[in-house]
Amino acid sequence: MGFWWPTYLSGYPSIFFLTQRSLYVLVIDTGRDDLGHDESNLNYWLQVLELLGGKSPMFLVKNEKNDRGIQIDIFQKKKRFDFLKEDYKLNLNSLIPDTPTFNQKRLADFEQFKVDIQNELKDLPLVGFPMPKNWIKIRDKLLELSQKEYFISREAFIEICLENDVIDFKRQMELSGIFHDLGLLLHFQNYPNLEDFIILQNTWATDAVFVVLDNPIIKENYGKFTENDLVEVWGDKSYNPKVHSKLLSLMMQFEVCYQLDKIKPQTYIIPEMLPSSSPKGYVWTPRNDLPLYYKYDFMPKGIATRLIVRFNKHLSTSDGQQIVWKSGMKIDGKLLDCPETEAEIVETWDNRQIRIRIHGPYAKDLMSKLTFQIDDLNNELFKSQVDNDKINWHKMIPCICKVCQQNEVKHYYEYAELLERKQYGKENVECKMKPYELVDIRSLLEGILVKEMYNPILVPSQKTVKIFLASSSELKDERDQFEIFIYRENKRLIKSGVFLQLEIWEDFIDHVSQTRSQDEYNSMIQQCDVFVMLYFTKVGLYTLEEFEKALSKYKETNLPKIYTYFKKGNIMSTDVDRQSLLSLLDFQDKLKSLGHFQTDFENHSQLQLHFKKQLEKLYEF
Repeated sequence: MGFWWPTYLSGYPSIFFLTQRSLYVLVIDTGRDDLGHDESNLNYWLQVLELLGGKSPMFLVKNEKNDRGIQIDIFQKKKRFDFLKEDYKLNLNSLIPDTPTFNQKRLADFEQFKVDIQNELKDLPLVGFPMPKNWIKIRDKLLELSQKEYFISREAFIEICLENDVIDFKRQMELSGIFHDLGLLLHFQNYPNLEDFIILQNTWATDAVFVVLDNPIIKENYGKFTENDLVEVWGDKSYNPKVHSKLLSLMMQFEVCYQLDKIKPQTYIIPEMLPSSSPKGYVWTPRNDLPLYYKYDFMPKGIATRLIVRFNKHLSTSDGQQIVWKSGMKIDGKLLDCPETEAEIVETWDNRQIRIRIHGPYAKDLMSKLTFQIDDLNNELFKSQVDNDKINWHKMIPCICKVCQQNEVKHYYEYAELLERKQYGKENVECKMKPYELVDIRSLLEGILVKEMYNPILVPSQKTVKIFLASSSELKDERDQFEIFIYRENKRLIKSGVFLQLEIWEDFIDHVSQTRSQDEYNSMIQQCDVFVMLYFTKVGLYTLEEFEKALSKYKETNLPKIYTYFKKGNIMSTDVDRQSLLSLLDFQDKLKSLGHFQTDFENHSQLQLHFKKQLEKLYEF
């Protein structure tokens, strides 16, 4: 459960506070003008929670300081944001007996508010989750420790598990993940620098971050600080020097800051604190620029600053200083294999846009590399909308007709729409500027970005590795991301004479069974070198059949190498039928009987990293 004062959180709400399977209480002080009387500001925070809260319920508390009320059309708000359950008129200054501001009615209202919270909490996922007795003992031990310890090591957690008969390491980490989801602790076990760091007091960690963000000296230095500064900042708040590196890793992992290279003492930058305007004397000089922009239906704050962190190694410099500001940056393409090519990325938050312009001999290559990273961040931010078939961001491609090429003001096409037209066999699209010329869609796509996929016939590879990907329909996003990952790997490996040939069969049981050729998929599995299987809430009939074929072939020839990946996530009983769940459990039992252990993953980045390492071990890429 999270109490949330947006005026305090400023631009950092998504980093530590917003998680799924939670109850949120949004508190607005109606005695202030900054939020209480700004409808658009309130709508912004509701959209942030809609984006990042994973349908978590929310209560709205109007803290009526000095009994000053405010009218909000709650009916319309609930109609737009269905996770908004109730609103409450409270005065938190009127709840303490024997004080001048105490009010008995206000206290009664607050008591009802507490009852409503308790009732809502009972319906949250994982609340009421039946735990074995030894898990309860581990939970109670952690709660006891949290009264006197801010954190423990992973080894200490494992020791507590062993004392309570949880022996298997995977089970220990699964339990840690469940406690993380329940809010009992924070354990970012999939991040190498944080896997040994288990936080027992969540506010202790978040307070450590805000101490840095609120430090006046760091603010005066526009977000620049050194490790020596942290010794002083955190030392004043009694943070043990032994955990400074862990807390700093936490900030870097969640893209609050980045480290400057080749500077002693080690120096860091918080992009959110950079100057609002571009560096003095900086001017972008257009030279036959290649443009592209992103537009957003709703644009959360902080996209530009997170991009700055991701691109920090490639920022251009002038007189030893990076060309970067809070809402923009200049990129040098040299370290991205795009020599003598430069890019400018600028966020215009009021217009809900990110604009890119590039010039140089490798403009298309650099555009592809930059937009891939921006797409990745957008997919990460808007994953809940994608899962619900909502598209919140749009990549816009410039027209290449004669009129648009000769004018600074151009017509732009939505990239996804161009791909859709191409899929339906449309070759041309009309420019919306006079004289409304028809433009070739393939030329539009290839004029701004490199080709989406390699054609294996055109790749002069000495070795082809055939990869068969089996998965159920519910993991479409993971399949799509896996395809993109293979494409990126092919770009990296092409110079080594290696080509990864990916074959995918989708397990749409209801409408594929009458059309899929048994002989075709059998032949494909017989020929593949690597078999990859993804599953989540079920193992479909076709996916299971494909696994059996691969296993039979492996027993005969030691090929294909088989990798099974299970997506970890909270499974609601209302979302899964009994037959599907049994298919999952039966398959996991089958793997155990074979002595084969599944690999768990929580997101496509973890999946790709693990598989990449396996490929490197198999083929020494």
